[in-house]
Amino acid sequence: MGVFVAGRFARRSLALFLAVGFLALVACGQAPAPESGGGAPGPGSEEGTGYVLAGKLEAAQVCDLVAKVPGRVAEVRVDVGSVVEEGQVLLVLEGRELAERVKQAEAGVAQAEAALAAAKAAAQALDAALEAAKGNLAVAQANYEVAAANYERGKQLYEASAISEAVFQAEYTLRYKQAREQAEVVGPAQVRQLQEQRRQAENALEQARAGLKTAQANLALARLAYEDTLINSPIKGVVTARNVDPGEVAGAAVPVLTVADTTTLYVRAAAPPEKLGLLREGMRVKVRVPAVGGEAREGEVVSLAPAADPGSKAYAVKVRLAAAPGLKPGMYAEVLLPQPKKDGGGV
Repeated sequence: MGVFVAGRFARRSLALFLAVGFLALVACGQAPAPESGGGAPGPGSEEGTGYVLAGKLEAAQVCDLVAKVPGRVAEVRVDVGSVVEEGQVLLVLEGRELAERVKQAEAGVAQAEAALAAAKAAAQALDAALEAAKGNLAVAQANYEVAAANYERGKQLYEASAISEAVFQAEYTLRYKQAREQAEVVGPAQVRQLQEQRRQAENALEQARAGLKTAQANLALARLAYEDTLINSPIKGVVTARNVDPGEVAGAAVPVLTVADTTTLYVRAAAPPEKLGLLREGMRVKVRVPAVGGEAREGEVVSLAPAADPGSKAYAVKVRLAAAPGLKPGMYAEVLLPQPKKDGGGV
């Protein structure tokens, strides 16, 4: 009988203890049970946090590089983990024929430049000759005027019987005719001939200029075709994937290399609607990356989606995180949200 009473008393004491314990937990504000929508209650060891958003690390920029034209890979100059600069040649396709076309086009440009230089020199020489001919014509015209005046005086002297006919013909008439020939026939003919030659030289000069433009255009096309065999990095970053080796064929559909800018990393997570009030753009939050240890790092909320995802009903959150040794794109990350104030006044 005593054993039965003692057992009943023990059961009553245990029930009373559990009830008191439950009231004590409620009074102390125990964390609620895990909720759906992209997160879970934060661990009690993380001071100042009440909720965790699960996400993953992303690079600031990721570039998948593909070949502009299909071709066999001649050389791969980088490997996964290689640090590359913007514009650096990472991969080379076979292109001997294209390289030869570039050399031929360069030779064509050199020939066109030489032809243009020769045409310019010929035009300049004709310009000088034409100016000299015009000067000679001006002198001839002046001499003709003097010879005409002398001829009139000699004619008066001859008519006055002051000089003989022989002297008149030799000293006045002959010189007059020679000066007129130079001023009215020879000089103008030389000028017209040089002007025609200069016009032809100008045509040759224009043709040489056009030939150079054509040669330069051919060279540009040849170089462009050759550059299609070179795959350059569009950004400064790190090679995160290499999908081809020398001797394989690179196509335009599958990336041959992937380069990521890892100087800045972002955590992309999703917040359920009821936790969106704990976040605002520009606020500082703690971020934990389990793969590199449990230490929380400081990040900054840079964007909050204005609308929820139709499927998950959660809002996209983007947190900027400074690069650090060991952090790599694709790693799982946790964004630790601060505890809301007990009075409901926000964070």
